[in-house]
Amino acid sequence: MNAMTFEMFVELNQIVNKILDQKEKEVRVIILTHNGKHFTAGLDISSAAIIMKKDDEKTDDVDCARVALGTQKSVRILQESASAAEKARVPVICAMSGFVIGAGIDISSACDIRICSKDAKFTIKEVDIGICADLGTIQRFQKIIGNDSFFRELAYTGRYFDAKEALQQGFVSYVEENQEACFKKAYDLASQIASKSPVAVATIKQNIVYSRDNPVEMGLQHVLLLNMSMLQTKDTQRAVMANFSKSKAEFPKL
Repeated sequence: MNAMTFEMFVELNQIVNKILDQKEKEVRVIILTHNGKHFTAGLDISSAAIIMKKDDEKTDDVDCARVALGTQKSVRILQESASAAEKARVPVICAMSGFVIGAGIDISSACDIRICSKDAKFTIKEVDIGICADLGTIQRFQKIIGNDSFFRELAYTGRYFDAKEALQQGFVSYVEENQEACFKKAYDLASQIASKSPVAVATIKQNIVYSRDNPVEMGLQHVLLLNMSMLQTKDTQRAVMANFSKSKAEFPKL
C-alpha cells in the first residue's frame, strides 16, 4: 500500500533538494510516481504514533508544552518534505494510480501537474483519525480546484472521490486507462516541458507560485522584477530563430 514512514518523508525532501542545489543542472522536470498498485496509503501508523503522543504514555511528570514543541518540530519536518515539489526550481509531474490517501493528497497538491489512472481513489483521510490535515492539503487543494464547497465536503467527511470527480473538479489534468498509460503520459509531458527554455520554465513556475498567494498587482510587480534580468537570456533568441526556421531549439543547461 506504500504507507509513508517518517524516513521516507525525509528522503523525499533530500532528493528534491539535490535539484534545488542545482548540482544536477541537466534535470529539467521531475516525475513523482510509485512502485506497486497504489500511490500511497498515507502516513505510516508507526510514524504517526511517534509524532502523536498517546494519552496512556502521559504522566503527571510530563510537561505538555515540551511535548507540544517536540510535536511541532516533527510535523514541521513533514511539512517541509510535503512542500518539496513546490519549492523545486523545476516542474514536478505527479503520476498516480490506486489509492491516494491522506499524505498522498498533501504531496500531490504541491506538484505542478497531476495525472492519474482511472482506478485512482482519493481521500482527505485525516478527519477519520481525529485530526486536521496539516501538511498542505488545507492550504492548496481548494486553490487548485476553485470549489470551496466541494473541498469542505471532502475535508469534513473524509469520503473517497474517484478519478472522474478528480478530473471534473480540476485536481488532475488527465485520467488514463491504466497505470502504464498514466506513467507514459507523465513522461510525454515531461519531454515536452524539457524541450523548452529552462530559464523560461523556472521563471514561470516561480511566478505561478508567487501569484497564487499574493494580490494581482504584487504578482505583476514580481514578474516585472524577475524579467528585468530573465529577458536578457540568450534563450529568447534561440527560441525565436528556431520558430523562424521551423527547427527545434536547443537550450543549454542552467
